[in-house]
Amino acid sequence: MCELNLKKAFETLKISNSEKTEYTSFEKCKDNYVGKLSYKECNLFILKKLRFENFELCSDLNRIDGDNLVIILESPHKNEFLPNLIAPALGNTGINLNRYLHEIFYDLLKNNNKSYNVLLFNCVPYQCSLGGSDPNVKNKIFEYMYTKYWEDDLLKRLKKVKPSIVLVATTIIELEDKNEVKFKLLDRINSEIKLDYLYFSTSHPSVWYKSFEVKDYKHDNKTIFSK
Repeated sequence: MCELNLKKAFETLKISNSEKTEYTSFEKCKDNYVGKLSYKECNLFILKKLRFENFELCSDLNRIDGDNLVIILESPHKNEFLPNLIAPALGNTGINLNRYLHEIFYDLLKNNNKSYNVLLFNCVPYQCSLGGSDPNVKNKIFEYMYTKYWEDDLLKRLKKVKPSIVLVATTIIELEDKNEVKFKLLDRINSEIKLDYLYFSTSHPSVWYKSFEVKDYKHDNKTIFSK
């Protein structure tokens, strides 16, 4: 099956051109490698300036070797499409991931003494929001693209990098079948991919400056971190 891109979805769903904004982009936002995380080391280049400086390293996942920690978001927004850089989590999401990741996994890293490559994945690597603020537009496009193609593709991408840890940090999006994306995805990852740890965040990283929790899906949703 050919990849389902945003332009195809836009045309199939008959989205009005009036829904496009000055920030709309039909480009693909590829998965990124954003550095190393261990108990003694937090060598991350998540922030926009550092991502630009390390662009070739970030965008080539074939270069990485070792244990992988994958953070899953839902789809990129307008901040991820810059004139000279297209990449996941370049706005507040990246700022908060950079600020809290080491703290979230501090106890785990201290106990297992491993170093992890940190990878950022989007469920759908296209701008479902069209760069605007209408959640109905975003959810309509996201559901179509995710259920028709990208849900299965995401599992393939995960299997390829063989993660040791996955943190699902998507927003709350309820599909037409009443399944919520986050928990449906957690179920699939848990049943289809062999990994050591599977966590989820109670809120999207863009709002981690407020209160949030990270829970252990494999162990009765036990809280491993709270703010």
